[in-house]
Amino acid sequence: MSKNRSIALVEDDPATQELLRQYLVSAGFDVKLFSEGLAAEKELLTQPYDLVLVDLTLPDTDGFTLTKRLLAHEHIGIIMVTAEGALESKLQGLEVGADAYLVKPVNQQELIATIQAVLRRIDRRHNGQPEHESWTLDPRSWLLYTPQQQPIQLTHNECLFLDALLRHPGELVSRRQIVSALGHSYEYYDTRRLEALVSRLRKKISSYIDGSQPIRTVHAKGYRFSHE
Repeated sequence: MSKNRSIALVEDDPATQELLRQYLVSAGFDVKLFSEGLAAEKELLTQPYDLVLVDLTLPDTDGFTLTKRLLAHEHIGIIMVTAEGALESKLQGLEVGADAYLVKPVNQQELIATIQAVLRRIDRRHNGQPEHESWTLDPRSWLLYTPQQQPIQLTHNECLFLDALLRHPGELVSRRQIVSALGHSYEYYDTRRLEALVSRLRKKISSYIDGSQPIRTVHAKGYRFSHE
């Protein structure tokens, strides 16, 4: 029997900590709970974990600082899970090295899908698999890499748009989900802005590739990202 993947959960609110623990355990993960960032860092220096979930506001430090400190020791998958939904905070989280940034209350399916996506990327690196097998996104540098490893520089919104799609490769991501990922309320958002963003991004990508466009429109519903 294969060993369950291990996750360190750094969250100081007892109710949120228990809810996230239940999500993770039900998905088959081994979970260790921490209420303080420095205690988690001490543990992670001596015990291997596959991934860390980090809250932004902790009693002894903050999630940005903790993420940078953890990555200074070794690469580990890090997902920030916080009630802070401001676009500036999300961008800062990705810039300091987090693999993903989720806003509370977290949907269980989205949380597990994001964790699995991050773990797949980590596994590819550890197994020495070539990155040119598919499109890859580096949200820290706002770069999209083609299958031939050509870097495409993105804007902030283009990066957030692609991050939303690549969390669910090949699957439909609704307009509402995308608008939320961009930091806006769907009820007050002019979707023509989203259509303009996608049009510009497609043109940018087309200048780097000869094959088919990876961003596919699902009429009147949303978009999906195809690795074909």
